[in-house]
Amino acid sequence: MTLAPLLSGLVALCCFGDATDRPPPLTFDEHVDYVAWLNDLNSRGKTENAFPLYATLCPDAQGRGGFPEPQGAAKAQYDVMIPARTWEARDYNFYADYLRRCAPHFETFDKATQVRSFWQPIPPDTKLLWTVQCPLFRASRRISKAIVAQAWMKQERQANKTIDAHRVVLCNASHMQQHGSVIGGLIGISERALVYESVLAALGENILEGNDIARAFKELSEHDPGSPDWVLMMNTECGMQLNVLQFVYPNGKLDNGC
Repeated sequence: MTLAPLLSGLVALCCFGDATDRPPPLTFDEHVDYVAWLNDLNSRGKTENAFPLYATLCPDAQGRGGFPEPQGAAKAQYDVMIPARTWEARDYNFYADYLRRCAPHFETFDKATQVRSFWQPIPPDTKLLWTVQCPLFRASRRISKAIVAQAWMKQERQANKTIDAHRVVLCNASHMQQHGSVIGGLIGISERALVYESVLAALGENILEGNDIARAFKELSEHDPGSPDWVLMMNTECGMQLNVLQFVYPNGKLDNGC
């Protein structure tokens, strides 16, 4: 047996779930369109996609536009800010001004999280799936942190602001976990951890009291996506590896016969 079919068989052993969810087997007898398979897997049963809205928050191919990172004094103030602690705009004036300028981006992010489903369409002419990067990963994590930080700024109706921020971040975590990749799943986990750290701190500082606690619990119950779909992630990653094998061994062999 040559190396390529052996590797293909080993990767296939790592797949789980129903046959319709598993990547097509790679026998090297004919070309397998793993791009079409992954696009179908990630979009199956979904009618609306938040990806186009999220894409407006990412830089273009030349690195222009997208959600801005704090710079200079704003970044310096953020770096010394204690996470999940009340802060005042007068003490962190540069960072507060940065957050005000980000308001249009926050609105777009909020709107995107209200869309139920998410998947990243992969161009049909893609040769290697692992070369397709998701520009939303970095942007989503940065925006989620900024939204939670803004909720902790001392303001009127702070309990409502905090609960709303938690809802938005949890909905985004759900979208990241729907991506199917291990990276997307890990980002979803980290964003959920960000929310629960903030919730516990808000309870400790009495920002959430009385009826606000019940409302916060209701939002968490409704919008927390729970653990990522590990079967989806394993099948996605296995499909990507089979795609690599097919690319490296187009006929089941390298030029040297391996």
